[in-house]
Amino acid sequence: DMLESPPLVRRGQRVTAVSRGAGIEVRMDAEAMASAAAGDRLRLRNAATGRMLEGTVQPDGTVAIAP
Repeated sequence: DMLESPPLVRRGQRVTAVSRGAGIEVRMDAEAMASAAAGDRLRLRNAATGRMLEGTVQPDGTVAIAP
């Protein structure tokens, strides 16, 4: 337990999901479905569409979504 990283993102928190590919970057507001530390996989709900996404929490608190 002492070696675990503290959560960077908390369940219910609004985060920025970022998807990059082919020279384009798309950012969207999303809601975290769980708490997670940097490097953890995290499920998100897109705030605009309600669509479920999954990505990796980045050290700056954004979540990288694979295209």
